[in-house]
Amino acid sequence: VMASSEASPRPRIDFVAGGAAGCIVRTCLFPVDTIKTNMQRSGAGVRSTLRALLPNHQPVSALYRGIMPALVEVGVNRGALMGVSTGVKQLLPSHLPEVHARSGHGHAFVPAQVRCMRADIRMQLCLHARIMRVTF
Repeated sequence: VMASSEASPRPRIDFVAGGAAGCIVRTCLFPVDTIKTNMQRSGAGVRSTLRALLPNHQPVSALYRGIMPALVEVGVNRGALMGVSTGVKQLLPSHLPEVHARSGHGHAFVPAQVRCMRADIRMQLCLHARIMRVTF
């Protein structure tokens, strides 16, 4: 166990690295998420959604509208995850065996299922709202 005076800067480095990695991934996938969200909201297909999103020849600003709050959220979230996990790992006794990546796949199953259920519920609510608008 490391004394507090000997604390390594590793958790801080991992916080920055995790935050940067999360922001890069969010930046790359944000346009896809924007298109998907607009498709779900309107109930339209890809082509008509793209035509509605990109009417004014400024595709970058249309596809990346609202990215700053998303980057702050994912940067802090992923940074904290990486920084805390590294800090906790440093506090563990060194005689504990390393856990291989394959054994950790089970822990990702539950959050993935929760995200999937949340997306399904959101889509059902959007479809229900669309049906209600058409009916009434």
